[in-house]
Amino acid sequence: MKPIQIVLVLLLLLISFVFLSRLRSSSRNRILIFILALTGILMVMMPDLTTTLAQILGVGRGADLITYFSLVGIFFILLLIYSKLRELDAAITSIVRTVAIDQAKLTGELNKTGVDSNSSKQ
Repeated sequence: MKPIQIVLVLLLLLISFVFLSRLRSSSRNRILIFILALTGILMVMMPDLTTTLAQILGVGRGADLITYFSLVGIFFILLLIYSKLRELDAAITSIVRTVAIDQAKLTGELNKTGVDSNSSKQ
């Protein structure tokens, strides 16, 4: 076993451990991470397998195949993050609107009763 293989396997195990132990995730995500970690370890331990698979798929080298799959995976993750940010933005906008409307109603009610709205802010 080459030193780089040891380093890569340890990194894959560490990343998997951190994900599984620290981040809340669904069972589906946990299974996906487990499968990806096992696939990564298999590719690190048997690099000729990736070369054979690459040649079957019409790619020259296994490293190129891994790079292509990694790029597709990164773009997929970026799309998921962008989608989540849009959801959070919509939720924050809704909350801010609700708070603003509630404060406007409260200020209107205080003005009707003759209470100074500046004193209620303190």
